[in-house]
Amino acid sequence: MQVPALHLVVKLLGASLCFLLLSRSEIILAQEADSAAANDKKLHFGSGITMSAQFYHMDGATARQQPFMYAISGTPSLSYGNVAVPFTLLYSNQVLSFQQPFNRFGISPRFDWGTIYLGSSSMRFSNYTLAGQRFDGAGADLQLGILRIGAMYGRFSREVRPDDAVDDPETFINEAATASFLRTGYAAKFGLGTRESYVDFVYLNAADQQPAEYDYSEWEMHPAQNVVLGIRSVINAKGLVVITNDWAASAYTRDQFADSIEIEDAFIRSVTKNLLTPNQSTQLRFAGESAITLKTKYVSPGLLYKRIELDYKTMGAYYFLNDIEQYQANLSFRFLQNKLTGSGSFGQQHDNLQDHHLSTSRRNIGALSLNYTPSAVWGVSGSFSNFGITTNPLPTSLADTTRLKQVSNTFSLVPRYQLLKGKHNHLFTLVSSYSALNNLGDPIGEAAETTSLTNSLSYSWTWVPYSFQAGCTPTFIRTTTILGEYQATGVSLQASKAFLAGKVSSGIQTGVFANSFNQVSNGRTVTAGIQGSVNWPKWPGASLGLQYMNNQSADETVLASFRELYANISINYNF
Repeated sequence: MQVPALHLVVKLLGASLCFLLLSRSEIILAQEADSAAANDKKLHFGSGITMSAQFYHMDGATARQQPFMYAISGTPSLSYGNVAVPFTLLYSNQVLSFQQPFNRFGISPRFDWGTIYLGSSSMRFSNYTLAGQRFDGAGADLQLGILRIGAMYGRFSREVRPDDAVDDPETFINEAATASFLRTGYAAKFGLGTRESYVDFVYLNAADQQPAEYDYSEWEMHPAQNVVLGIRSVINAKGLVVITNDWAASAYTRDQFADSIEIEDAFIRSVTKNLLTPNQSTQLRFAGESAITLKTKYVSPGLLYKRIELDYKTMGAYYFLNDIEQYQANLSFRFLQNKLTGSGSFGQQHDNLQDHHLSTSRRNIGALSLNYTPSAVWGVSGSFSNFGITTNPLPTSLADTTRLKQVSNTFSLVPRYQLLKGKHNHLFTLVSSYSALNNLGDPIGEAAETTSLTNSLSYSWTWVPYSFQAGCTPTFIRTTTILGEYQATGVSLQASKAFLAGKVSSGIQTGVFANSFNQVSNGRTVTAGIQGSVNWPKWPGASLGLQYMNNQSADETVLASFRELYANISINYNF
């Protein structure tokens, strides 16, 4: 976004604030709990505790996880009248040295007027400022009449020195690129309105702390700093028209100790003079979206505009699909007494917003999802999309990072037919899906381009009086990459039985697949598994699962032969 566009956004959102105050002069904070709950002054305690252990063994290939893992998780909660105090805890032996530790404890008391966050938490003030980044600290998000106030302070990541950031075979997570500085930050939100219609202003400031005895030759990265200003508004006109605006400007300094500079633009200089001291590594980028949706009984059309500039980032979020400008029309509908439902969108997207590339990629984007269920006997659903995708927020290699600039085209068709005959029910489901993952021009990402075709026909028979179910699923899978074409053809069988009115259940499944590479036979894969669970009233529940895979390859340069065994046992108790 160029600077004049920033002026336009500020004016637009200022007008939204005026409209909000003029059209909703009767704004009050609605009570969230009924009078019965408000008068209940008893202290209630409830919890769900789960203890699980996983055992793993691999023979013939590199193990994909630890031989033994355990975890204890829970969601205990206290309530008193309208006050709810939920806790979140997780303790595990997995990846204790990771910059975002797996062991967590958090408490989030909820009141009529807001939520308090203590310990390990995540908060969202807007999509482009503080947007779900987990932190260890404290925060609050309050609705006090028409005042909307939020704040947080905490640690976004802890210090992991390069000597500690290694590929540890005991964790089976590649930490070779996860050295990190201690990163702390704070954010504040101030707004006016209700939970349905409001205008919020957001400020985020976060920075890396330079470690003791810092040496760039050892760390190979500089401590960074980030200041973000954002504004978000939602105008909800009695549920008929909803207008949203969500925009932010992020000044990201890659090296806190680079030489300082003077901001030439007078407007930006006046806005930021008390917020940051820019230097030669500071980059100012803008991102945001505006949308309007009309909601009616049967049809809901809408328009969306989105712009995320090249390399836009904020320390309050994970990753963004950036360098895009998008115009989009949306439509959702339901007809024939809800027998026909669907949603769709169509628009245009292009990159090269800062003219950093020799060429600009433009493409039409769209998505369509339909479901038609004329009766309880049969129905059909289908979908198509060609939107961009993002990768896991914890990339493990450079190739994973490049996937942020890829687009996934997917198509699926799922017709179904069932016969309901009292004691015996029969269900036939055909699943046909195709997907193509395309790179948008980065040469290093070419290896990630794949196409995949999957066809399966499943049959399921249920013997209702005996709570017994069995089925079979023939399947064909073909995956094509730059390395070649992989195919798997086979069938899987499964059966399950419930006992004692569903208190005890068991299941078993097996499958056999013939594999090929470039149309040459390449062995087979056999899978088997069993499961069992017990859920007795007023007693802890328990479950047990065992999975086995045996892959025999004729050409082990394509895929190694291996045997893999995985077992899981868990005990959960709710009270």
